Amino acid sequence: MSANSAFERLPIPMNIYGTLKVPSPTLRTRFRKQAYLTRVAAESLLGMIEWRGRRIAAGIDWSPWKPGRPTVLCLKRATFIKDVQVARASTEINLVSIPATRIKKVQEKWIPKEWRIQSYFTDLLDRDLVAFRPYLQRFAETVLKEAQKVHPVDAVMAGNTDYWQDEAMRLGCEALGIPFLVLCRENYTIPQDRANVLAHYTKANFRFKGTGVAVYSEISKATMERMGAYAPGSIHVTGAPRFDQWLGLKTLPLEERNCVTLISYAYRIYEAMENFRDVAEVFTELAAREPKLRFVLKLKKANEDVDAYALYPELKDSKVEFTADWSLVDLYPKSRVIVGCNSLAVAEALLSNAAVIVPAWKDALNNPGVCLYHYDVPEHVKCIYFPRSVEEFRGLMERAIAGNLPPLGTPEERLARFNEHIAFTPDKSAASKVEAFIRHFTKK
Repeated sequence: MSANSAFERLPIPMNIYGTLKVPSPTLRTRFRKQAYLTRVAAESLLGMIEWRGRRIAAGIDWSPWKPGRPTVLCLKRATFIKDVQVARASTEINLVSIPATRIKKVQEKWIPKEWRIQSYFTDLLDRDLVAFRPYLQRFAETVLKEAQKVHPVDAVMAGNTDYWQDEAMRLGCEALGIPFLVLCRENYTIPQDRANVLAHYTKANFRFKGTGVAVYSEISKATMERMGAYAPGSIHVTGAPRFDQWLGLKTLPLEERNCVTLISYAYRIYEAMENFRDVAEVFTELAAREPKLRFVLKLKKANEDVDAYALYPELKDSKVEFTADWSLVDLYPKSRVIVGCNSLAVAEALLSNAAVIVPAWKDALNNPGVCLYHYDVPEHVKCIYFPRSVEEFRGLMERAIAGNLPPLGTPEERLARFNEHIAFTPDKSAASKVEAFIRHFTKK
């Protein structure tokens, strides 16, 4: 279930699922379904299903492959591939890849748009769309058989358990006896998210029919087990390999920490847009006053600068640096202070030695049920500054600029707060846990 397909945000706002509906059996939907079924049947007779499967298999990136290792075919997509790249570099597993979008585009020729419903699709293939099932399975079998001609494939791994476009590959794996694994990019650590996803999966009658699922956190594992949609023993907690970069990272001295960092939350999903305007105003003023420091506005994507400009136009001609490419693992150690709200980037800041500020006035943190961290939770207050007004925020920023704002909490306390959202152990990498997860299911 891709809770916000834009989504790089964790946790994921799932209220959008209330709008999902299975198409009603009107004359129009019946006609469209039959038209698509006729198309895929015609392609089957012409050998196009196998032809398309061979073309997909030809696009597999085998470049990381090394002999003597288990091989996992990864369905490449954003966020997921970041974890794959780290695990590829630090484990004894061949993690080869194929863009998931290519597999999706092929199936879009066969499945009507209104039936491509995440979470619902697995159940629909057993009922309303059962006639489509053999064609999807043959397509995926062709992809896998063609791949096997190059190198043995010991497993397929996806980035989520319920993407409609991945179900064909799962069917192919099932038919060929290949484990279908998931390194789940969704993370259910916030109360409202957990309630929404439980309701959504129940409504969709979702059942995961793959082999195993690796998740980022203990709370996500517990939530998924409550759903009753996963086989006992199939869910393993590994954490996210992309955070392994923090292992053993050294703290920089104050004189080398010349950045003041604001993680942009100029989007509705963070539920703090009025607050962001105030923060941006203070941030811009201080940037103009302090030429020796770099005031950095960190974006997820380069084109998201328009969202920040829309909320506070003065940012456009300011001395604030906008960046989407600067990695957090490089930026945070150079930062004296990190400001953000309701983003996993705030949690990651707790792995650094910088002071962390979560603004908490106006619309920010009004609803504790959607917050990663909140001033009403004593354990959070031990590790994070929660200014309740513009004046208090400005005072904290002045101290940070002067080098007089220490990070709150002990390293152990800050790590515990990070572990609320992502499992992270300083003595064992997440990549090694993912490798153990893969080997556990492939040896069977």
